[in-house]
Order: sequence, then structure tokens, then C-alpha cells
Amino acid sequence: MRMLWLPTLILILAGCGEYSLYTEAKTSNTPEAYRAYLEKYPDGVNAEEARGLLDSLDWDIATTADTSTAYELYLEQHPDGAHADAARDQAESAAMREAERVGDRAAFEGFLARYPEGALADRARNTLALMELVPKHVQFGEVELAEGERARFTLETSVENIGDVEITGARLAVAFLDDAGAILGRKMQWVVADREAVADAPEDAYDVLKAGKSRAVHMEFPKSQTPDAWTADAAHVRLDLSELELAEK
Repeated sequence: MRMLWLPTLILILAGCGEYSLYTEAKTSNTPEAYRAYLEKYPDGVNAEEARGLLDSLDWDIATTADTSTAYELYLEQHPDGAHADAARDQAESAAMREAERVGDRAAFEGFLARYPEGALADRARNTLALMELVPKHVQFGEVELAEGERARFTLETSVENIGDVEITGARLAVAFLDDAGAILGRKMQWVVADREAVADAPEDAYDVLKAGKSRAVHMEFPKSQTPDAWTADAAHVRLDLSELELAEK
């Protein structure tokens, strides 16, 4: 009679062990705890619920970090997870932000190596094409940055057309850099614009910039439009063009 009860007793004890471990996992509510439970009881009574809770916790970790690496780690852990589609989109978007923060050719080439067919791939290719084109047609003058009244900054520089065709459209991008040279944020202003297409450009930006000519650029912006970590001096500013349009030869 004792032998007949032994298998039942073993099942009861096994169930108690699973219940105890899952209770501990729910109490701590950490990814490590749920993984420990699932490693021991992959087909347990609470396994499906544990996977769902683990998925949610790992997604919270990814969105809090908000980096391409964090989203890719989520996808590695949950390739068919509840947030897998969102993670794929967010991973690419975060990678683009990271490339734009670095702002050099290698960063965008690295992005394209990771997402050659992604939704933002053309944006990266256009940026690389612009990086190739701008030095052949545009030269920037020295940057003079000053803090004016009412907590505003003024920036003076110039844009020279060093190419052999007219520039019909040019949008200046002023990058605010940290001490390592990474881009913290940008401020944009049209320096050559089509009046019909761009209504908010400075008045002197509506004429084409002929070959060999230069144009003075004046910008004003309040401190509230600059990144908190930015050091307000010309050494922490970089000029580029976010858009460039050339007349046909």
C-alpha cells in the first residue's frame, strides 16, 4: 500500500517545488527569477504566464535604455515576443539616432551594414551622398558665438559657394557638440531658399548663391533651445548642411 502512494507523493512534492520557485519569482518580479523558474520548469503549470511576465519585463528594460543594442537584445531573447515588431522598428530608429549623434561617415556606413533594407536606409544613403557633395561646393567661415541679452545666443558665420554651379537651396545645420565631439542636438536655418517652397527663411536667403560668392549667416536662439550638457563656445559647434540643392549645369 505504501508503494502505491509513493508516485503520488513524489508528484505532490514536485508540484510544491515548482509552486515555491514560482512564488519566489513572482515576489521578486525580476527577469533573472523568471528565467530561473523557466530553466527548471520549461513546461511547468505556470510556464506560459512566466514567459509573458518575462517578456514584459525585458521590454520595459529595452524601452528604458532606448538603444539599438537594447532592442536587439530583446529580439534575441524574444524573437516571437509580444513586442517583437515594435522592437524591430525601435531598434532601427535608435540606431539612426545613434548614427546622427556621432555624425560621421563611419557611423552611417555602420547603420547601413546593420539595416541595409530598413525603413531608414534611404535616409542614411542620402546623408552619405550629402557628405560627399558638400565639401565640393560649400565652405564655411569661422564661427563667432556670443551670449546676448535675455539669455540668447547669437552665431555669426558665412557660407561660400566654392563649386562651379549656383546653389539654389541650402539648409545650415549647427551641431552642438559634447567634449568628445558627439552631437548633442542641432539647430537648423535656411541660408539659400526658394521663396515659394520655404516661407520661414531669413529674407536674405531667397536669392541663389552664385559660384564664387559667399553669404553672411546670422542666427539667434535662446538658451532653452540648446542641450543642457552643451558648453557654449565655438569649439563645441560644428557646421554642416542638412540639405543642398544645385542648379543644373
